[in-house]
Amino acid sequence: MTNGQHEDRDNLRLQYQTAQESAHHHDAQIWIVTSIVWAANVVLVGFLAEKDSTLSWLVLVGLGILGSILSAFVWKVAMTYNWVMRRKYQICQHIEKKLELFEDHLFMHENYPRHLQRIWCGVVSVAFLAIWAYVLHKGLHRLGWPQAWSAILAVFFNLLIATVALCSKRLPELSKFPPKKAKDSSPRANGQ
Repeated sequence: MTNGQHEDRDNLRLQYQTAQESAHHHDAQIWIVTSIVWAANVVLVGFLAEKDSTLSWLVLVGLGILGSILSAFVWKVAMTYNWVMRRKYQICQHIEKKLELFEDHLFMHENYPRHLQRIWCGVVSVAFLAIWAYVLHKGLHRLGWPQAWSAILAVFFNLLIATVALCSKRLPELSKFPPKKAKDSSPRANGQ
């Protein structure tokens, strides 16, 4: 093996280590953020359950809006960080093949149940959105809105929040690694 080949292998190993550390970091961040926000949601729901009859419509509407935004936010963060984590593991898979290493990430990718964490994160987020829609509905109803209109507005608001959070700046589909390089059109690249 030449000196240049050793440098290439060392560079790939460094890229592998960096990608793996970044994937682990983003996986941890997903669960840190969701844990904090879900705990805050549970505390707010517990507060509401205890004090519901004495709270004004303004507090109920405010908590309904805040809880909805937090629930949609955590869902968006989890999906974004999950995308980054999967991309980093894809880089690891590519390097494992190139260096002819034991293909641990490829094995995990093929044998681990797909999308399980994302599905459960979505289920819990939708459950919290439903709770906050109910709280918002109660607040609007206490304000004097008719029962049906307050329910419709509360559901519509939560659907709008979830849609904005999940559809804003859609993430690109994961493609095969490595990505195609953009053509360099600088004068230096063209020999000028």
